[in-house]
Amino acid sequence: EFRGIDNCNYFPDYTSIRMKNFIKFFCSVVVLLFIASIPQETFASQILFHDNFDDGNAEGWEEYIGTGGSWIVQSGEYTGQVNRGSSISTRAFAGDVNWTDYIFELKVKGTSGVDKKVKFRYKSNNEFYEFNLRSSPFNDLAVGKAGQNGWLQFVPVQNSQGIWYEVKVIVKDNNIKIYIDGSLKFDFTDTNNPIFNGKIGLEVWPGAAA
Repeated sequence: EFRGIDNCNYFPDYTSIRMKNFIKFFCSVVVLLFIASIPQETFASQILFHDNFDDGNAEGWEEYIGTGGSWIVQSGEYTGQVNRGSSISTRAFAGDVNWTDYIFELKVKGTSGVDKKVKFRYKSNNEFYEFNLRSSPFNDLAVGKAGQNGWLQFVPVQNSQGIWYEVKVIVKDNNIKIYIDGSLKFDFTDTNNPIFNGKIGLEVWPGAAA
C-alpha cells in the first residue's frame, strides 16, 4: 500500500513537485520552472502543475489500472492500489513530456508492502527514471532507469510504514539529485544516453498493497 501526494510542486528551468504514499499518494503537486541553482539553494518560478486533491478529483492525471487496482481521491489523498500477484502495476502520470529541468518534491508514506515508486522524466515505458523507497527488509532507496540492466544505485535509507518522508528530486541537464528529509542521498550524472525530459509519475507495484 502506498500513500500518495501531499504538497507537490513542479517548477520549469527548475521544477518542483511534492508528493506523499494503498499505495497512497497524498500531495499538493506543484511543478516549478528552474531558474538557477546556488549551492544547496534553488530558485524557481512559474508553476507548471499543481494539485492538492482537495477538489476530490484527479483531473490532470492519466491513470492506468492494474488487476483489481484503482486510484481514489479522498480527504486530500490520492490512493492507488493493485492486487498482490498482479502482472500489471497501477500507475498515474501528470505533466508534459517536454518538461526538462525541474524540482519534484513529495511526501511518501507506506501503509503496507515494501515498494513506493515514483517516476520522473517519463517519456514512455522505455524511457524514464524512477526511484523506489523500499521499506523492510530492504530499507533503501533504489534508483533506476528504463532499459538499464538492474538499478543504477542502492542507497541505505531507513524507512518504516506509517511515517511520512519528504522527498525532493532535482533534475538538471544530465544530473539527478534525490533528497530524503533534507539529506542528499543520491547524486548521479548520467553519461550513458541520458533522458533530458519527461512527465512525473506514481506507481503501485504488484505486492505493494494487500
